[in-house]
Amino acid sequence: MKKKDEGSRKKRDKIRRVKANRRRRKRRKKRKKNDFLSTLWVQTSTRYEEEKEEEEEEEEEEEEVCTSPPNTPLCSRRVQVLRIEEEGKQGVTGSHIQAPPSTLTHSTREQNSSEKKRGEK
Repeated sequence: MKKKDEGSRKKRDKIRRVKANRRRRKRRKKRKKNDFLSTLWVQTSTRYEEEKEEEEEEEEEEEEVCTSPPNTPLCSRRVQVLRIEEEGKQGVTGSHIQAPPSTLTHSTREQNSSEKKRGEK
């Protein structure tokens, strides 16, 4: 009788341990999943807020540029660039529109001037 009780007790203990381990694993998995989701949510929400702030800053910069008198070259060029961007959004290619000379980078200006100097020599 004693041996039978011991065997069944061992079996019950093993079953109890297995079930407890399953529960622990489930809890760990849930915790891990929730932590991941919460960090993901935080990342996406902060990214969204950062993008929103950047857009607001860009809009403020555009407003600052065009607050200068309308006949100044700075404002008129900025308006041209904005028009080109709007046309690009609508699907019209802006390849036929040439960029104003102010958009040339400093290095290309140096190259052009050095080429002119070479031609003069």
